[in-house]
Amino acid sequence: MAQFKLSLSPKPSLRVYRKSENGERVYYTKLKGWKVTILKETLLSRIPAKTVKQYRNGLIFFEIDEESALRIILAAQTVKTVINREKVRKIANGIAELPSDEIYWWYRLYLKYGRKALNALKSVLL
Repeated sequence: MAQFKLSLSPKPSLRVYRKSENGERVYYTKLKGWKVTILKETLLSRIPAKTVKQYRNGLIFFEIDEESALRIILAAQTVKTVINREKVRKIANGIAELPSDEIYWWYRLYLKYGRKALNALKSVLL
């Protein structure tokens, strides 16, 4: 099982990545702005994460397990096109409450169908 990393900066921005065999970072999702603040309040507060590094400028790196990484990836990718704050909050809460087998199922759909799967997930959660 791959170890994923989560970086949060005070700008606010969020990135989920892991290191490949040759040491390069492979990014799975990136998100900036007010949506990161909402994800911090709703989804990220429920995820068990181990702090790896913390810098004075506020940049924090966490180690997270695969299931948590997939939750964050699905949430970040789903809310990228949403402009209503309440809808972003509902989507983040909905993804936080999904059982682990559904998270893997939705992620497989996302890998296969892309934005269409995320739109379906959005319609299920709203």
